[in-house]
Amino acid sequence: MPGYFEPLTVGKLELPHRLVMAPMTRNRANDAGVISPAVAAGNRPHLADTHR
Repeated sequence: MPGYFEPLTVGKLELPHRLVMAPMTRNRANDAGVISPAVAAGNRPHLADTHR
């Protein structure tokens, strides 16, 4: 069984590890599923270490 900190490819996504954060914006998106720039800015601190 692979470990949590081993890389994983899901479709076109290449993840550096197998730990992911659940979406926090589902209730803050418009009818097209798009979040506002303010919501995106609020989530940036959570994503800082995930996009290396």
